[in-house]
Amino acid sequence: MSFFALVMRSLAARKTSTLLTALGAALGVALVAAVTVLGREVETSYRNSGSGFPMILGPKGSPMQLVLNTVYHLDKSPGLMPFRAYEEMRDARWVRLAVPYAVGDSFRGFRVVGTTDAIFNERFTPLPKQPLKLAVGRAFKHDPNFFAHIVDDLRKKAAATSRPSGAKDDGHDHHHHHDDMPAEAVVGATVAKELGLSIGAKIEPTHGVEGGKDHKHEHLWTLTGILAPTGTAIDRLVFINIESFFAIDEHQGGAILPESGDVGVSAVIVYPVAATQRAIMMPRLNKRSDIQAVSPSETIRNLLDIVGNVDKVLLLEAALAVVVAILGTAVAIYNLMNERLREIAILRAVGARRGQVLGLVVGESVVVALMGTAVGLLLGRLLIFGIADHVAKTAGFVPDAFAPVIISLGDTLPGLPFEVVAVLAVAVVAALAGLLPAVKAYRTQVARHLSPPT
Repeated sequence: MSFFALVMRSLAARKTSTLLTALGAALGVALVAAVTVLGREVETSYRNSGSGFPMILGPKGSPMQLVLNTVYHLDKSPGLMPFRAYEEMRDARWVRLAVPYAVGDSFRGFRVVGTTDAIFNERFTPLPKQPLKLAVGRAFKHDPNFFAHIVDDLRKKAAATSRPSGAKDDGHDHHHHHDDMPAEAVVGATVAKELGLSIGAKIEPTHGVEGGKDHKHEHLWTLTGILAPTGTAIDRLVFINIESFFAIDEHQGGAILPESGDVGVSAVIVYPVAATQRAIMMPRLNKRSDIQAVSPSETIRNLLDIVGNVDKVLLLEAALAVVVAILGTAVAIYNLMNERLREIAILRAVGARRGQVLGLVVGESVVVALMGTAVGLLLGRLLIFGIADHVAKTAGFVPDAFAPVIISLGDTLPGLPFEVVAVLAVAVVAALAGLLPAVKAYRTQVARHLSPPT
């Protein structure tokens, strides 16, 4: 009988103990796998999304809040910035593309973003070198002239409000614009899938990003397109043409900045002509009192440095759980050793050497641990798969549960897949843990334990 067959027969004789100890190892390894894979997915997704947006302009405040709200659509909007700043970026020679965002509404749990058709420009790349693509339908219609008319109307309305009572009106017709324009929407892949939307559907967003109250008057948007999946927060967004966003009464009332009388937008995503121009312009823009300029990649790098320390603590705790489970395997084998002394004595009597007995017990410890490792690695991946939707809602990206994870072993050694590293590490720890019961078996006296018990 081969050595491996002998180990498996020995474990089969103690099925319940073997399965329970393997389960303990499986749960520990599953935790390690989930923390490792999810941590790597968070880092990869956040870095990719951050690098897809070179620069963001927004109101003065927290750079982190601005990035989280604009790129990942988490947290609350930090406020409004002057529309004139967007016009400056749109017309600046050093800017290749400027994309305004107006936020504050939601549709059945998904955030709504008012913007222009610039999001369909090939230069708008939420992921590096990957512009948005429509899976079905067409882009919404955006009329820049109509939008400029709405902004101009809001500015005049604000100026009229600020004039002393009794001052004459400028004669401008401040009418409602909603009936004069197409109100159209394009949704992300996840929105369409979860809500069962199709081209031509009518949607009615509500006020507030957390699904607040209905608007005072009914406003319906026609769905014209569904975006192809991106694996980013964009999959969970509803985009509408920005002129229809500002045509809503509630938005007009809150869109005026009291200090300047200008219309406000939530943020502007800026694509400079060259990276050097971004480096030159960011310090200049940040000297202004009305806006701030943020590099998402740098902001996310700072966030990941903080989160990375938390990940290390979680990974250490998970690794300790694996070690404890493996030690439990060794303890179980050790506790059963008194019942197996006669079995070992018989093996010795039929020709097994001490070294073979030692290897048998160590082998049992390693095999049980590796059985648990195989199950744990699969459970860890399945766990991420099961919580993918929850992660998408709370973290702004969809984790790939089965993405390969390469572990670096140093600058001079090639990286290895996480699964390989996990198996090797568990095998070594299990072999060391199995030495204690193995030594007891090694020292078994054949003559003393060969006779049957009385």
